[in-house]
Amino acid sequence: MVNLKKLLIEDSKDSNSEHDFGKNIIPKMLENKNKLYAFNFEGYWRDVGTLQSYWESNLELLGPMPMLNIHDVNWKIYTQSEELPPAFISNEANLSGSLISEGCEIYGEVHNSVLFQG
Repeated sequence: MVNLKKLLIEDSKDSNSEHDFGKNIIPKMLENKNKLYAFNFEGYWRDVGTLQSYWESNLELLGPMPMLNIHDVNWKIYTQSEELPPAFISNEANLSGSLISEGCEIYGEVHNSVLFQG
């Protein structure tokens, strides 16, 4: 059986790779005749195989009606995040069009951003 962690480490050292599942990791697994499985999925999906696409998908959440409704009570978010205090926003802070996670401290300006823990 193939070890995905090992494949990712190998790919990270390949200077010719774009470090993308669809372009590099999965084709290499097929080339090596590793077993792969696919499942039909209907619902929200974004390919976040690169840092650029990960960044873009996070900024999509800032729109008035994002395709992924993170406030839908029927859609649970499973995470291993720490329990941190609520976000602190100072009186001098200036925020607009942003999502701010718990544990964040804002003392300056934040616009069109998604801020997570840490």
